[in-house]
Order: sequence, then structure tokens, then C-alpha cells
Amino acid sequence: GEYDPAKTFDWLKERVGRLEAVVFSGGEALMQGGAAIDYMQRVRELGFLIGLHTNGFYPDLLESVSEFVDWIGLDYKATREKYESLVGNSVAFDRMSKSLDFWLSTGKSLEVRITCDPRFVDKNDLLTIATDCAGRGVKNIAVQKYIPHFEDDDNKTTAEMRNQFFTDDELRQKINSMFESVVWRE
Repeated sequence: GEYDPAKTFDWLKERVGRLEAVVFSGGEALMQGGAAIDYMQRVRELGFLIGLHTNGFYPDLLESVSEFVDWIGLDYKATREKYESLVGNSVAFDRMSKSLDFWLSTGKSLEVRITCDPRFVDKNDLLTIATDCAGRGVKNIAVQKYIPHFEDDDNKTTAEMRNQFFTDDELRQKINSMFESVVWRE
């Protein structure tokens, strides 16, 4: 839902010393541009660490917040070949890729998240994405189960389709061996 920014800021001021960090999320936080950036800076000035969930669509804005954002969780949604059909945009993969490479260059904390929607990601795709991340130097990934919310009758997934990534021990072992940390969010 929506929150009044002033009331939320007042609430955060009351929690200085009790909370360590604030994570900006929801759709795409950077989509709000300057308003989100200004708010992040204000929250940082209170002494909080700043986290950001992002799909990487705004690499230039990500670069502009990098001096005061401590950690990002970046969504890597599909292989290059399937990205456009998933997100409906032909530039999204390249922008995500640029954001990933930029953030890696900062040396700051990062978790790449791969949500395995079986309509767009199969086990080979997951391995391809993991291999790409490892090759770029990503150290931490999360493999997340797709949870259907708004599937239409023509594109329904089954529990078996959604679970296939988590029941394949060989796949899990391969991916686990590529990274310092892999979280399997089932």
C-alpha cells in the first residue's frame, strides 16, 4: 500500500538505534527517480544502512545512489533470449546486465535473485544464468520458487513445474559449487 513519506520518516526517526537498516523495495524503487533518491539520502543521514531491491532497469540511477546504498538484491529474471517475453521490454536484459556489472565494480554487498517461473525459466536456463553470474564474479545468489498470483487459464503452472528446480539434487550441487552462498527459497 501507500504510506505517507513524512509519517514514515518520523517513524524511522523513533527507531534510530533500534534498527540497523532500511530496504527500499516495491515494484522498482528507482522508478520514482529523484524523490526516492532524496528519501534514501535522508534515511541514510539518520544513520541507517540502506538496502535496495531492484530489477536493474535504471543503471544510471543505481550508479547515482551507489555512494549511500550498502547492499542490493538484483533480480535476474531469465536468459537474454527469454527476457523480453517475460518483461515485455527489449532493453531490460541489457540494463539489468549493466547494473549488475556496475554494482560488482563497487565491491559492495549484492545478492542476485533468480525467481524460477517455469513459463520462462527451465533448469538449463537456471544453470545458464548461474554460470553467467559466477563468470562475472557474483558470490551470493538466491534461487527462488515462483509463486503464482495472477496466472490466466492458458498459462497456469503446476506445483511439479514450480518444484522441479528444488528437487534436482545434481542441479543444486552444480549451482552450490559455483558460489560462496546460495540460498534456495522454496
